[in-house]
Amino acid sequence: MSVRAALLEMFTVAELTHPVQLGAATARGLYDETGEVASLAGLQVQSVVPLLFLVADTLTGLAQNAQLTLGGLGASTAAGGRVFRVHQIDPIQDGQLVACQLGGGR
Repeated sequence: MSVRAALLEMFTVAELTHPVQLGAATARGLYDETGEVASLAGLQVQSVVPLLFLVADTLTGLAQNAQLTLGGLGASTAAGGRVFRVHQIDPIQDGQLVACQLGGGR
């Protein structure tokens, strides 16, 4: 089994992943939030960035500034989920995965 095949299989496990919809395209992804602390005017300020991990090339139309809907963990569709805008897309290691920095979740 190739690495890509193993990743695609892992991302089908509903208990681990969230449904994602971008236009008519759908995929499943891993959602996380990462934080960092920075000094600002002598104060420690924490920022939290939502991250969505996807198998590369599985969500047609994925691009910076695209608006996507993220369904709940284990849900079968993204219907009624949170709407985010994609701020940045970064390949992970060998490019098999991408990490999407999201914003504007509501």
